[in-house]
Order: sequence, then structure tokens, then C-alpha cells
Amino acid sequence: MNGIALAKHLQTACPGFTPTGSPIRTGTSLLQHGLLHGRQVIAKQPTDPRRWWHDRCRHEIGIYQTFRRIGGPPVPVANLVAADPHLPLLVVTALPGTPLHPDRYPPAGSVSVTTTRRMLTALTALHQWQPTSPAAIPDDTDYPAQLAPFAGSILDAADARLLSDLATLAHPPVEVSHGDAHLGNTLATADQVALLDLEFTAWRPVGYDHAKLFIFLADNPAARRTVLHDITASSGAHVGLWLAVALVACRELASHHRHADLPDRDRRVHQLTSDLQRALAHAHHLHAQLPTSGGAR
Repeated sequence: MNGIALAKHLQTACPGFTPTGSPIRTGTSLLQHGLLHGRQVIAKQPTDPRRWWHDRCRHEIGIYQTFRRIGGPPVPVANLVAADPHLPLLVVTALPGTPLHPDRYPPAGSVSVTTTRRMLTALTALHQWQPTSPAAIPDDTDYPAQLAPFAGSILDAADARLLSDLATLAHPPVEVSHGDAHLGNTLATADQVALLDLEFTAWRPVGYDHAKLFIFLADNPAARRTVLHDITASSGAHVGLWLAVALVACRELASHHRHADLPDRDRRVHQLTSDLQRALAHAHHLHAQLPTSGGAR
């Protein structure tokens, strides 16, 4: 996928789209800012040839279509302008602002507590949203199935069983989660923080977005503590958080093992391994408190 091909696709999917500036290539997509009938819009098309990323783009199109049909959450998000699920390609309204931080893993000392709280406020607005048609939002709550691929590799068999049992028996409450909550997936102005890139948005157990933010803020301990303090005192929220930290750490470790050229790979692997062990320790403690484990809630 290149800028010429994207321009041709836009002529068909979104007549009247006028590019402004050159296309921007991210790790998985090509972005093109433009104007349509006098308003600023942005087009997005996957560049990664793997079907999985094309399905993620289709998922995002579906989320925007759902928001247009049932109403969106009480947090700023873009509006869908045009889409072609077959290519796939989507065009959404451009939002003002700059990311709270440009990096997925912000370097040490670069994220303040205030910035972290702004992100958490935006996420809380999403989490507290009760859609009028809950079934219209995809379900991604099956943690045992998602943990299963890591059993015998990143997780030993006993820990994989424990996490699966905890997810099955504890029944943590669910919420609509962004699914890829890092500071780069935002656009912030003086008075609001908008959420971008909804290709992972779905129902998940409480704490998933907190877990992602916790993992990505590894080099900013004060910001990390702010994330943990934002989780409610309920046992269900803590179960959801530490299950998600384990799941996210496994996924990030698998990615770092596959891609030897990732920045700070060795240091990240060490930190992710430490985060996984921390999550497992909490999971063992929470599992022991379950009635079926001989303890009490």
C-alpha cells in the first residue's frame, strides 16, 4: 500500500476528498489528512498485509457505524464519514489537539501525574457509558481462550490454569474498553482528551485499559501508581486488573520475542517479565480468596 493506491481508493470510496499534505505511514497503516465539503477529515488504510490487521480495520469501521447508529460514548471520538470494509478503508472527522505523549512506551520522566489523570478521566467516561444496545458492541471477555496460546511457552501450565480458573470463577464486571489505551491514542486540547484508534474497542472485564496503561508506563513509576490508585477497591476490579496485566504482558512479551529490532527490546523483556510475575502473584492471592479455593471474598 502506498499513497498513490490510497488516493485511488479514496476517489471511489469518498468522492470529493481533497488531500492536504503527504500521507503518513505508521507501523501498520497509511493515514491521509484531507478536506471533504469544507471539513477536515482523515483517511486510514492498513499497510500490513496480514489479514489480522485488515480485520482490525473492519472492526473499527463497525465500531464507528455502531456509534452512528446508537450514539457514541460521553468522551470525544471521531465521526465516521465514509468506509469500504472490503478494502478496508475508513474516513473519519479530524479532531483537534496533540497526543498526550507520542510514544507507546514513554521514556522515563516524560509523563506527569496530571497527564496520567487526564487520560484516566477520558477512559472513565468510556467505561461508565451504558450503550442503549449493549449487544451492538463486540464481546472480548473470554480471557481463558486468549490466555491459552501462552500456556507452555510464556506461562507454565500451572499458572495458565490458575489464570483461567480465576477468570472463570471470579466473574469480574465488564465495561466498554478502548482496548489499546496508551497516551499516543489520544488528541488533547486544553479542555478535553479525545480517544483515537478504536480497532480494539469491545466489552472486557473491568481493568483492561488500566492494565495496558500500567504496562506502557513502565518507565514512569509515579504515573503507574496513579493508574493503580484509580482502580476501585472492589475485588472484582482487582481481579480484572491483574488478569489483564498478565494477558497484556504475555502479548507484549510474544511481540518482543518475535521482533528482535524493537527499541529497548532486552530491557522491555526484563520489565515485562517482572510485570507478569507481579500479576501472577496477585492472581494467586486473589484465587486463594475465592470461595471455591477455601477462602472468602
